[in-house]
Amino acid sequence: MDRLYLNSRLKCLSFVLIALLLWANPVNAYRNKVEYLVCDIGSALTDSKININNYRQIVDALINKLHCNGIKVHMDYAVKDPEQYSNNYFGIFNHALKSNMIILAEPSDSHRMLGKHKHLLNQKGKIDDQKYADWVLAYANYFAPQLLNVFNDIQLKGKRYKSMVDKIRQGGLDRRVALMGLGRPNIVETIKLLDDAKLKKKLDFIGSRASGPNSDATQKNWKRLIKKAGKIKVWSTDNGASWSDTSGDAEKGIRAAVDAGVFGIVLKDAYPAYVKDDGGLTDKGVAIAEAVGKP
Repeated sequence: MDRLYLNSRLKCLSFVLIALLLWANPVNAYRNKVEYLVCDIGSALTDSKININNYRQIVDALINKLHCNGIKVHMDYAVKDPEQYSNNYFGIFNHALKSNMIILAEPSDSHRMLGKHKHLLNQKGKIDDQKYADWVLAYANYFAPQLLNVFNDIQLKGKRYKSMVDKIRQGGLDRRVALMGLGRPNIVETIKLLDDAKLKKKLDFIGSRASGPNSDATQKNWKRLIKKAGKIKVWSTDNGASWSDTSGDAEKGIRAAVDAGVFGIVLKDAYPAYVKDDGGLTDKGVAIAEAVGKP
């Protein structure tokens, strides 16, 4: 397993190049307005559904058929030392880098798991903010993913949220890593958090989740969020919707976010929800590829 490629590749990437990748229009801009389509493979990787035998086929299908230009991987709460991640993990990370994909890293998907990991807790069994920040920094400065979204599971608010961002930045976060924040389960709640102007200024990107039958992910609400975010680019994260969902009074599918002008979409569980085991596309995947794919 070529673990050395990861470190040598990251060392040669400058902050300027990463900034150009994230803020400028990519060479292969999508047919519609969205700039980045990031495919979430975190759960599949954690559950070993993606492994050393099939990761190339799956990742190549995400790139060539679904037209993703990024992947989302999970950070494992149980892993203290980044070098302890599996060969599968390093293999996928390296393959994505070699394929010129951006990488979004986010802790595994349930804050309930945190209580099982004493290295992240204080004496009262609660999250120790400094220990958590140190854990994030160890991962971020080893892997240097272009995007880091680490504030959702620990349910931060107000001063504690701003303090956590400061702990990570002032703790020596690699300048190549951009911080995405807010990411509440619905857009209206994310909009309310943006009333905190000081918190907004500390983040590089704003993300909001959009899923479930009671989703408020309409084009109108996405536009409200984009306006409230100002100059900061907005992402639709953990979006597991179909391209179009008109089951309610308004469009709530991925199309609503794209038409509103979000900067990026993160397709929740892209494998196997949008890409099948054989590398083909599901019906949801076909609709996404046709609507948002490369011309």
